[in-house]
Amino acid sequence: MVDFLPRDRDVSKPGVGLGDFVDVKLAYAQWQHVFAAVKLTISAGKFDSVLGVEYRLQESNARVGITPSLVCRYTCGRPVGLKAAAELFDEQLELVLALTNGSHQVEGFPFSNEIDSNFGKTVAGRVAVRLPFARSFELDASGAIGPQDHQTDDSVIQWHWGVAAKFAWQQLSASVEFVKGRASGETDFNGGAIPCGAASCLDYRGGYVLVAYRLHELFKPYARFDWRTATLRKGLEYAYQSDDVRVTLGARVDLTPAIALKAEYVINHELFPYDFPDDVFTSSLVVTY
Repeated sequence: MVDFLPRDRDVSKPGVGLGDFVDVKLAYAQWQHVFAAVKLTISAGKFDSVLGVEYRLQESNARVGITPSLVCRYTCGRPVGLKAAAELFDEQLELVLALTNGSHQVEGFPFSNEIDSNFGKTVAGRVAVRLPFARSFELDASGAIGPQDHQTDDSVIQWHWGVAAKFAWQQLSASVEFVKGRASGETDFNGGAIPCGAASCLDYRGGYVLVAYRLHELFKPYARFDWRTATLRKGLEYAYQSDDVRVTLGARVDLTPAIALKAEYVINHELFPYDFPDDVFTSSLVVTY
């Protein structure tokens, strides 16, 4: 899966290139075999995350809405490495284990790194249970731990865990997820003790609830509630504190199997210390071919 991304930049300002780039989102080899009661899949390369459930529907044609949740940045990345998945008991139980160069956070976030900066690897796993009387109901627990990305010390640890659930019944679908994680960072003792100076520090927790209902074959309204609190510090360069909630109201119209219209209004509310007007209305046209 490859994206060709045109980006504009003022050519009079310094920088590398004009901003356009090619984003290789997925590139992996996969081997699959069905044993007596186990379906085993082994993947090598750049593959989907194994954390939570939101990563499965993050492409624009698959996602019901437009914007991702506030915690998607921590779970929707596509790392490079090895992954093994086993489905047992007629797919009622799924076990996934991955060994990757870096975390499962999205690219562009400063705690994601596909080309490893250290010798250690990140170990991640997921356990998913689908109820025998309701296959559309899934309970999910996942986690990851390994050396923090973008620094060379294997003893600086980055970890994540989360729980999630998905449910679908007739025209109703819903998902809920909670995550918590931390990158411990490292103090810079060169010229004085500067916390998070040698490696950035990150602490976060949050979650969301998403509900969608198909009123008609074409029309699907949806609503999502997000919450996140996070702190990030990079020495004396910058720091931020995010403590906010968000409500997203929207609708999706599937004009044809290949054409979808989406529109949503996002209500952002900062909990502390300041709240400022930053609500957003956005829309999109998605063509799949």
